[in-house]
Amino acid sequence: MPRDRGKTDDAIARSRAEIVSQMARAMERDGLAWAAEWKGCWSPVNPTTGRCYRGINRLALAAAMRREGFEDPRWCTFNQVRDAGWHVGRGAHATGAIEFWSWYVPTKAFGGDRVVTLERAERLVRDGRLPAEALEGAFLAGRLSHVFNGSQIVGMEPFDASAHAPAEPEVERIADELIASSRCPVVEEATDRAFYRPSEDRIHLPRREQFMVMDGFARTVLHEMCHSTARAVGRDVERTPEGYAREELVAELGSVFAAADAGLDMGRFADADMGQTYLDNHAAYLRSWLGAIKDDPAALARAATSASKAADYMTDRHERLVEERDCVRGPQGKDHSLQVDSRSLSERRLSAMAVAEAMLSGERLSIREAVKPTMSH
Repeated sequence: MPRDRGKTDDAIARSRAEIVSQMARAMERDGLAWAAEWKGCWSPVNPTTGRCYRGINRLALAAAMRREGFEDPRWCTFNQVRDAGWHVGRGAHATGAIEFWSWYVPTKAFGGDRVVTLERAERLVRDGRLPAEALEGAFLAGRLSHVFNGSQIVGMEPFDASAHAPAEPEVERIADELIASSRCPVVEEATDRAFYRPSEDRIHLPRREQFMVMDGFARTVLHEMCHSTARAVGRDVERTPEGYAREELVAELGSVFAAADAGLDMGRFADADMGQTYLDNHAAYLRSWLGAIKDDPAALARAATSASKAADYMTDRHERLVEERDCVRGPQGKDHSLQVDSRSLSERRLSAMAVAEAMLSGERLSIREAVKPTMSH
């Protein structure tokens, strides 16, 4: 745990403010196509764990890649570099920063006021060295870790962007897969509006032939699918102008995350023409996003956490549909309805919900407070 929590909180706040500043400049310059110039930045990964970064860390490293001009999506800490047998290049400085959140338990069992990780506290309880009641005081705290890009690390296999570039995606096929994996019905109809109607639990879209390019259709599909995940992932949408604007920011980020995970060309996706009605309706939302995140950089972190949960949910369903299709070739008309692994989602939801609540309150969050909203549906 950080020795000086006040300094740590200040460092996290400064890091978030820098992300907001870079994102705001892109939005002000490029409008709804703001993500187009970030096209190669949306899939940062830790090469030592093989895990993709999520939530605000995904945004932070995307911003760092855009700022520094990196093509290598790999990022890891100095200790991870050392433990892997690599070393940081001469004169290189950590150019990225990620937030790391952990559970801690206060205890006086060893004399004085001490804090141990929740994992260690649980071991102490099992060994009889700590009363079980101590675990009720568990709280969540964050710290900032600086990371190096793969291009700054000596000994790591060089990254070849051309070798890792995905094949030209069949955009319409991916859009159809996404629709088939949707948790609710998706209807294409002769209209110029795209929306998710909660009372019907149904997504309404213009017919794909009405879009200038298929990338615009795919972006609209993902945007509305992201809205439809609110109930499934426990995201509350306030019925106020501010609440709707926040929900639009979640859908915007979530659709970008999910598009990158689906292998879509992010340059074309971000720059796709979604129709004049969409642009007109969302211009006001864009101004609201900018105002909200400039006034409160933590709002971007909360939105990124919610967007990551929505994108993970959609990606889980999409990947399982593709796996089922590839492994079992059933007859035409096979029912592709999916049951998402509730355990993995619950585990992911617990972590994301706890972090989101901590970001919201700015105070210590107890494990009991985090578990309660996670278990409600």
